[in-house]
Amino acid sequence: MDRLRIINEKWDHLIVLDACRYDYFEKTYKNYLDGQLTKRISAGSSTNQWRDNSFPDYYDDIVYVSANPQFSTTTSVYGFTAGDHFHRVYEIWKTGWDKDKGTVLPETMNAAAIEIIRNLPDKKFIIHYLQPHAPYISLLEKFKGYTNPNCNINRIIAGTAKSENNFVFRKKILKNLLKCFKNSNILTNQPAWVLRKILALPPESPLEVAWRNVGKKGLRQAYKTNLEQVLSHVAILVKHLSGRIAITSDHGELLGESFLYGHPTGSANRILVEVPWLIIDKEQADIDISSYVSKGQGVDKKSAPSTPDSEDEQKQLAEKLRALGYYD
Repeated sequence: MDRLRIINEKWDHLIVLDACRYDYFEKTYKNYLDGQLTKRISAGSSTNQWRDNSFPDYYDDIVYVSANPQFSTTTSVYGFTAGDHFHRVYEIWKTGWDKDKGTVLPETMNAAAIEIIRNLPDKKFIIHYLQPHAPYISLLEKFKGYTNPNCNINRIIAGTAKSENNFVFRKKILKNLLKCFKNSNILTNQPAWVLRKILALPPESPLEVAWRNVGKKGLRQAYKTNLEQVLSHVAILVKHLSGRIAITSDHGELLGESFLYGHPTGSANRILVEVPWLIIDKEQADIDISSYVSKGQGVDKKSAPSTPDSEDEQKQLAEKLRALGYYD
């Protein structure tokens, strides 16, 4: 099976579900969408690898609407500045981020995407949702506390040592122990998770938070629920669209298979590289997009900025990436 080359495919609107596995999607999508589903091989096993391989050039006909902070207009994220590759980039991760939940909710993406598409009728659009990627919306009321994306608010996860000196000492122990488990899957492919739990150190990513608090079974259920929630909103968005709509993912997610978790870059694991490719052809929108009244969530009505982000904006970007589990 050849790797998916998104630019070579025919579509008017491309909807990207971050970290969406083919097997979970196949079992779930018919409850929300009608279309022709095929299995494809992603251009990468992580967002940045998929992004770099999928969009190497400049595409003046494409507008990118992103909840994922890895698409920044003027700031290089892992060596990629999205503003250099697309006609315009709308940073919904910046304007529509829910500071309490540490993510961009799918309803926020809908409101932003519908208004943006209405105002730019002659372009192709990529709408990149964060879900089903962690954090898991169904767990956020009970398990809060990983790094808040607002750089002015630093939360502490349960498990942090009461004594700051003891906390620093245990972090040193962790650093030394990790050297023993480098490039091994003895404890899982995430040995730091296990060691942090043993040492009563706080988790450092939302996926780790879910694993520690609800276990593998609960993690898988939370992932499934995240997928269901985003698909319910994608179904609403699709009603506003016409033309050829493609729904896919950048990569999959390991949820404890063979004690493996996450989506490491460069992996050939089929769970990570098999992604859905759902095609929906519509002659006209079910709902007149021009009559849609946006709630105004996450919409930046100005053109993409032409000047680099300030130091504070770059700091906020880094905090949001850490909140999603990047920059470990």
